[in-house]
Amino acid sequence: MQLTQLVYVSSYIDEYGLELPEFIENSALGNGQMGVFGMTLFSNGNIIQLLEGPRAAVRSMFSRLPLDAKQFQVSEIFQGALDAACIDETSIGFSLHSLRLITKPPSIVELFRLRLDEVRNRVRNSAGKTLMERFAIDYQ
Repeated sequence: MQLTQLVYVSSYIDEYGLELPEFIENSALGNGQMGVFGMTLFSNGNIIQLLEGPRAAVRSMFSRLPLDAKQFQVSEIFQGALDAACIDETSIGFSLHSLRLITKPPSIVELFRLRLDEVRNRVRNSAGKTLMERFAIDYQ
């Protein structure tokens, strides 16, 4: 099966992202029905998200994003084929301030502190990893 990696940036209506874990857990990413995993990095209302899985499923998920009223200015910045998966779970990296404010952590989406070393440990080498690392450098 051909895997695709897609990276996009967007803005989120809540600058602290308090509802973001619940939103992702309730999406197709949270239940893995479509075979897509994702890593989301969030800081001060800015999002970069890496989606990875079967091409049709990734494109389907991405096409539905503009319909979400909480996420806006959605812009694809990379899409490419993969020989093997580069992430093994769905996770969200938050700036430390936002992470401390989250009172209801999700049960199946891993939360972590937005730091470069965390991103490097969670994503194997790929074009998407490089983009995620750049965001982490700018916003950690």
